[in-house]
Amino acid sequence: MTELSDVKSKSGDGCGANVFVVETPLQLLNAIEAKQVCQLKNNHLVVRIGGTGFSPNGLKALVGMSSWDGVHYLKFKNATTEWESSFFGRRLLGRLQSCAYDIQRIINRHKVDRLAAKFAGAKRIFLGNYLRGFQSYMRHFANRAGYEQLFLLDDGTDVLLICKARREVHDSKPETESGFRLKDRLQRYFVDWDEKEAESVTFFTAYELQPPSCDRVIKNKYQYLRDAAANSTRSDEVYFLGQSLVEDGYVSIDFYLHQLRAIKNYYKNGQLIYIPHPRQATWLMKKIEEAVGIQVRPCTLPIECEVALAKSKPAAIASFFCSALQSCKAILGKEILIHSFYIEPEHVCTSHELVREAYRYFEVIADSGFTLVKVY
Repeated sequence: MTELSDVKSKSGDGCGANVFVVETPLQLLNAIEAKQVCQLKNNHLVVRIGGTGFSPNGLKALVGMSSWDGVHYLKFKNATTEWESSFFGRRLLGRLQSCAYDIQRIINRHKVDRLAAKFAGAKRIFLGNYLRGFQSYMRHFANRAGYEQLFLLDDGTDVLLICKARREVHDSKPETESGFRLKDRLQRYFVDWDEKEAESVTFFTAYELQPPSCDRVIKNKYQYLRDAAANSTRSDEVYFLGQSLVEDGYVSIDFYLHQLRAIKNYYKNGQLIYIPHPRQATWLMKKIEEAVGIQVRPCTLPIECEVALAKSKPAAIASFFCSALQSCKAILGKEILIHSFYIEPEHVCTSHELVREAYRYFEVIADSGFTLVKVY
């Protein structure tokens, strides 16, 4: 475990820029925690808005929770092209669509390259997500800008897969670029994101990780929000944190509603409140209220902020494998009960490894205040 003193700014005016690149409320919340805990100066925030499923206004409101030396908003061109023509064949249309997407990526890459040049040789870069193939522009930004230290913020349970991938990369032989055709080289040089793996990273995380020997860990104890939550009182409500499992194809709508009915029965003596995920569909929220009979209460801020800043906190917080269970446990400790409701593998339709890793981790950290529950 790395000591915080190892990363605090050593000069009075904060030599070099610290750059935080985020695009979700949770990433931004963890960026604020890292900035507060590490006591850094000369801090600049890069926020991608639009095309992420999260409200730009909600992100901007969260930005205002903390002071920054500079805030830079990044918006990508993400138009969907679905062309139909009786004149062009399907194969030619496919190639034209591919070219259109490549042009979009070139434009987006140029935006990131310009921003990276602005922060060339940064002191520290903090990335909201480092999972290969997802939010790849973040890796690209870090590789193009250069840095003295690279930090990875939590982005839910993705950090478990990122840490696992880091161990696999560390144990494997380095990649070689020999043998690529000229076309492939041009594609990688002008179009593709630079996803080159860093030699060493520092995880700023609330999770208990086992990274390779080249990486370090700083524990995120959510001290900033823990201090804010210290004086709140406890209510009789139970918050169930929704996940976009139906929208993202993890489970069927029928199974999701069946589980919610069983969970409602589990809390028959408590007032169950459903907190929807920002990306959950409005029609599903209406169905949950009407078909299951659970009150739906949307939040404007991440649930971690809601429970920390509100005057009262719930008696329990529950979900399936939502990453906020871990962060709420870190913020509120054993003041409230945390319940993770288990989904049997045969009901999961996609992303089996992520679901398996999340529940496996919850089993490891389970204690008297954090329980895995099965309902039928």
